[in-house]
Amino acid sequence: QPVLDMPEQLWKAYIDFEIGEEEHDNTRDLYERLLERTKHVKVYISFAQFERSIGEMERCRSIYQKADRAVAGREDLKEERLLLIESWLDTEKQSGDAKSISTVEAKL
Repeated sequence: QPVLDMPEQLWKAYIDFEIGEEEHDNTRDLYERLLERTKHVKVYISFAQFERSIGEMERCRSIYQKADRAVAGREDLKEERLLLIESWLDTEKQSGDAKSISTVEAKL
């Protein structure tokens, strides 16, 4: 994965601060800016989980879908994709329905 231009802990602290302040738009902006610098699966997962935590399941799914498109078919990212799909599946099992669960299961 590429080196970030700002250490990971600083990004996380800034994102956590905005979440704590309930500044959801600012939080989204930070995640988007971070994803411009790295396409790391863990960033996508964290972003999706943030959206789920504030009740935004459609946004959450959209982020998982975007992440899946970014890593699908890349031999060098097989393990990362598995991590992504497993996280997505866990999310759907907790907050989705039978259709959304089967859609994600089909990606395994």
